[in-house]
Amino acid sequence: MKKVILVPLFLTFFVCTLSAQIRVAVSDFNNQTDILFLDGWERSVPDLLRANLSSINEITVLDRSRLDKVLEEQALSLSGLTDSTSIQEIGKLAGAEFILSGNVDRQAGEYVISADLIRVKTGQIQTEIVRSADRDYLDDMIEMLANNIIFRLTGKGAYKNKETFTSNSLWYWSGATILFGTAAFITNTNYKSNLEKYDSATELKDFEKFYDKANDSRNLYSTFAILGGAALIVTIIDLIDGSVENEISSGRSANVLLNNSIKLTSNDEIVFNVQINF
Repeated sequence: MKKVILVPLFLTFFVCTLSAQIRVAVSDFNNQTDILFLDGWERSVPDLLRANLSSINEITVLDRSRLDKVLEEQALSLSGLTDSTSIQEIGKLAGAEFILSGNVDRQAGEYVISADLIRVKTGQIQTEIVRSADRDYLDDMIEMLANNIIFRLTGKGAYKNKETFTSNSLWYWSGATILFGTAAFITNTNYKSNLEKYDSATELKDFEKFYDKANDSRNLYSTFAILGGAALIVTIIDLIDGSVENEISSGRSANVLLNNSIKLTSNDEIVFNVQINF
């Protein structure tokens, strides 16, 4: 008797859990520039977002083929979904509560990823943006973008406005400074040692030997000291500027509700109405 009761209870809990999940369809991101490597971002950003969003139990990311099938059946592309009615219809057919699409761009010396989160039920559009001056931080940009989208959808976690990363070149130049500095210290020590032996030498052959060694050590010391000083200067510059160059920042738009309609009047005129509510 207990088993008969527990099974329905378990099924009820399972169904309720599934229904509580937010269904999101991730579509295309478009490269708005002529920069070739951003074509790679155009392809990889949707996949990276799907992977990040799928890691949250509260969100179900719908298979892309599901959305493509609906669009194909309706003879539409996502870029053509400019009115809320079409968005609601496509989202409904795909079983999505939200459709996520966007752009990759280069603005004011920064790489920008903007994601439009469209609520299927209302046509409301919310835009999340991340930007960085360093192209090497795509994964970190996606992580921040996904975090903020998850926060929007579920309230889970905390909204991230900015993250600062230590430059890889800072580690490189710091290592070079230490390496050249150590080499300069060793060669300078050898120079002083050979110079003392030269001063205390009593035979001509020792004079020549220790003079040559001291001279070679001094030349090496000068070279390593110059290289170490240059590396130190670059390290200091990178340390000062690195916080700006390797900063990822985010932003959000106001909620926008897009309602539009196309009407054919009795005078054979086409009237296009757009209403935007903030």
